[in-house]
Amino acid sequence: MMKRMLLAAAAVATLATISFTAAPAEAKVVIYGGVPYHGYAVAPHWRYYYGRGWYDPYQYNYVQPGKMSCNQARQAVKASGYYNVVTIDCSGKIYNFSALRKGKQRYVSVNARTGAVWQN
Repeated sequence: MMKRMLLAAAAVATLATISFTAAPAEAKVVIYGGVPYHGYAVAPHWRYYYGRGWYDPYQYNYVQPGKMSCNQARQAVKASGYYNVVTIDCSGKIYNFSALRKGKQRYVSVNARTGAVWQN
C-alpha cells in the first residue's frame, strides 16, 4: 500500500512538472522616443507618419523647415564672396550655381534647407 502511494505521488509530481513547464516568453517591445503616435487622427490637422501612426505636428515642433527660394540661395552665394552668379539648377535638395571668385570661374552648391554654401 505504501509503495502504491509513493508511486502515485511520484507520478503526480512528474505529470505536474511536465504539464506546467512554460516555454520562454518573447517580448517584442518597440519604443519611439519623443512624439507619441496614435492609431487614429485626433484632430483634423494631424499628420500620418507611415509605419508609426498619427501625430500632432504643431505640439511637438515636428514640422520640417521649408526650402529656401532660388533667389535666397543666390544671395547666400553672393554673401560668401562670389560675384556674377548664374543659376544652373534650382531643383531638389541642392541648388547649383556658377560664379566668379578672384577672377576664376567656380561651381558652387547650396543646401536648400540649411543654406550652407560650398565650392565644388
